[in-house]
Amino acid sequence: RHHGLALYFEPKFTVFDVDPTGSAESFSYITYTLGGGLYYTYNIWEGLVLQPSVRYWHPIASSLEGDQRTFLDAANQEQVHERRAPGLGGFIANISIGWAFDM
Repeated sequence: RHHGLALYFEPKFTVFDVDPTGSAESFSYITYTLGGGLYYTYNIWEGLVLQPSVRYWHPIASSLEGDQRTFLDAANQEQVHERRAPGLGGFIANISIGWAFDM
């Protein structure tokens, strides 16, 4: 049987592609986060598992200077795009269904 609680350390980097509506300027950037995840694996049947998780990723840095970028929109007005953060205040909840293999 596969079940139990697990805590993981999770460094991440995420690439964002930004293509503002009506703007000729599109750009990409990377965010860097560190965090952890709390996972519980529950055996449903045979090797079929359900794994709810709660994760928190703290933003460390981004490739955007000052964590923001200024661009001109379709009306030639200056807009500011601020670095995106994962989840809701850094928290992400998820439920996965998978198959566990004995090795």
